[in-house]
Amino acid sequence: MRRSYILLGAVILILGVGVLYLTSAPQAMDIFKSKKLVTSPSEAGTLARGWVGSPYTDDYGLTRIPGYLDNLSKQDISNAKIEVQLLDSSGNRKETVEYTVVSVPAGKRRTFDVNAGALNGPRTAQVVLKSLEVVK
Repeated sequence: MRRSYILLGAVILILGVGVLYLTSAPQAMDIFKSKKLVTSPSEAGTLARGWVGSPYTDDYGLTRIPGYLDNLSKQDISNAKIEVQLLDSSGNRKETVEYTVVSVPAGKRRTFDVNAGALNGPRTAQVVLKSLEVVK
């Protein structure tokens, strides 16, 4: 009998933690919603806009690229795969860094800071939207 009370208490505790998570995390309920994967650059461009700033070197000698992703749609974006292309002074693509921006609410902006590692020479950056996962 004592074991069944302990088991019941454990089940109630697990359910309580689950309910607390679902009610407190902003996008927690998105796991139950269907999603649409957008891979077309033209369609992705109507739903979101990305921007990256000038690369800079951090205190550890690594190249960092600041940026943001604007959600232009009326639906939440659960994740967006972007590609940051690093160009040399002649405009030739030298490196490419893939990054995923998560949880961009409808009509909002999510900032990010991409780590591009240690690079030789100055670079400029541009961003390409590869895919978006939109919550329906």
